[in-house]
Amino acid sequence: MKHAILIFLVVCLATIKMNAQQRIPLEVSANPIILLFGVGVLAVDANLDANWSVGTDIFLGANLASIYLNGKHYFRPRKGTDGFNVGTFLTIPSRNDGASVGFFGGHKWVSQKNITFEVALGVGRQFGEENVINALPYFKLNVGYRFR
Repeated sequence: MKHAILIFLVVCLATIKMNAQQRIPLEVSANPIILLFGVGVLAVDANLDANWSVGTDIFLGANLASIYLNGKHYFRPRKGTDGFNVGTFLTIPSRNDGASVGFFGGHKWVSQKNITFEVALGVGRQFGEENVINALPYFKLNVGYRFR
């Protein structure tokens, strides 16, 4: 878990530094519903241009810590990186579960006051020591804020 927190901090600091130097819009969001189950989720997205963003989702709980690195492509954005999107993710778990890769589709809404709401569904494949195909669901329901 210490490694997951360290990786999260490095990604956040690098994203913030990149945002400060290049004026790239940065979004920070969280999933309020999953908090009811004792799991904290924090997401950070850096908008590269109107159609592309990269980010990370951090899951922290009592027996859970994993990092999802993702990239998204937005189709016909109105306010820059909003609207329908498709993306891919790579999961870095803190336990010996094995990494996973997958894809997802979703939609992001951005209000006039830069409040964001994002929904996404997807699926991935987890790679482990066994020769078993492990399906990994991907679900996102986040509320956040876009810093400009």
